[in-house]
Amino acid sequence: MKPIRVTPPATRPVSLEEFKEHVRVDHSDDDTIMQAYLDAAVSKLDGHAGILGRCLINQEWKVSRTAWASMIRLPFPDVSEVAVTYDDPDGVEQTVASGLYEVIEADLGSMIWFGPDFTEPSLADDVAEPVTVTFTAGYGDDADDVPWALRVAVMQLAATWYCQRESVGEGTVVPLATEALIGPYRRICL
Repeated sequence: MKPIRVTPPATRPVSLEEFKEHVRVDHSDDDTIMQAYLDAAVSKLDGHAGILGRCLINQEWKVSRTAWASMIRLPFPDVSEVAVTYDDPDGVEQTVASGLYEVIEADLGSMIWFGPDFTEPSLADDVAEPVTVTFTAGYGDDADDVPWALRVAVMQLAATWYCQRESVGEGTVVPLATEALIGPYRRICL
């Protein structure tokens, strides 16, 4: 049940202009490398591989399962749109009516809970993962929807890499100030 990103975010949580203001750069000579550090900082924090264990800007993901369960755990919190589909015994994709399940926010992510009116339809037996949940996760569609602490953390991390361009030791080090900013928002990816 590894999450697969279907659609990336339409925008970034921090613009190049905001980042340049943060590091007090007023020329365009380093725009390419600065954007690379900014994108790397977002990747370090965002999505399934990110250390936050959540999405910053809305993006579409999917997870697949081998069978039905009364609850399906999603890897992220802040889920706004959900579609549950399955392959029936004839191999035809079917959609579960949205009134038959509910999205519940939990400490480690969101969960799909199938209500008492849901009866598990038969599944295709020649498909490895016939049940699929496609969902949108993130704080919203715009950078302004992302908490400021996380936007500042992105800028701090990118600034650290921009100002210290060489490796400073073994392992991946996130500055303590950045750790303090992201701590309250961090989730564990399942």
